[in-house]
Amino acid sequence: LQKLFGTINCIRPMLGITTEELSPLFDLLKGGPDLPSLCQFTETSQQALQLVTKKIHTVFAGWHRLNVMIALFVIYSSFQPYALIGQWVTEHQVIIL
Repeated sequence: LQKLFGTINCIRPMLGITTEELSPLFDLLKGGPDLPSLCQFTETSQQALQLVTKKIHTVFAGWHRLNVMIALFVIYSSFQPYALIGQWVTEHQVIIL
């Protein structure tokens, strides 16, 4: 959950979602100290996750170019490698994720 919610928190500004709207999700991280302990999604946490899903579908749906190939960008950091799937738009020198 930590990785998922961390990713959601990173894209939150692009989606136009406030931290307050995501607080039911982050409350799930307040579980017990035992790593394999289970957490239960509440009605409000499910609604927050559905909001994220809806925003991802509406905000990012039109952000691709048919004439540009989709690529996998691998980023090596000192701690952990990351990968992004997107398109490199040469004329603007940007990656569309």
